[in-house]
Amino acid sequence: MSKIIRLICISFICVVMPALANEQHQAVNQYIDKLVNDAQIVLNNTKLTDEERGNKSKTLIAANLDLNWMAKYTLGRYKKQLTEAEQQEFIRSYSQYVIKTYADLIKNYKGEKATIKQVETLDANEFIVKTEVIKTNGQPSIKVDYLVKNIANKAPAKFLIADVITEGISMINSQKSEFDSILTNNDIAALIAILKKKL
Repeated sequence: MSKIIRLICISFICVVMPALANEQHQAVNQYIDKLVNDAQIVLNNTKLTDEERGNKSKTLIAANLDLNWMAKYTLGRYKKQLTEAEQQEFIRSYSQYVIKTYADLIKNYKGEKATIKQVETLDANEFIVKTEVIKTNGQPSIKVDYLVKNIANKAPAKFLIADVITEGISMINSQKSEFDSILTNNDIAALIAILKKKL
């Protein structure tokens, strides 16, 4: 997961689509533009201490990831076996774990830039944003795709990022597989304990 934290450093290019798709893509464009601007302010502000930058990064990450959906998705078939209280406790622990992981990795930011290569519409409320991250040290670029969801299902849209796919590897599918292995022989309390330990 160390390669995929650049989710907040991307820009948008337009593609020729039907009118409705163009409107949706324009809305995604505005969302991404704001995300990029907010991120750049945090990452490039030399007046911030490491602690301040970390706290602001956590706030930005929490506001732009669909953590509730992601947490439930990673539980897979085990979600139906949990009480509402157990689900909520897992969502809290999972969210804290993901936010901290991304915030810690942001510390390694070295000015990498990402260019959007293509935007694909999956359905009326889901989009894949395909980007290429250009490394600053001469290393090969990295293909990073983002699953962007309109969680409002209506106008005005509210976009959140639901998955990050690096070189074809999905973050949430990898987590789902890992959690499934743990839950095969353990209960949800054991998984929550593992996530809390990583905090």
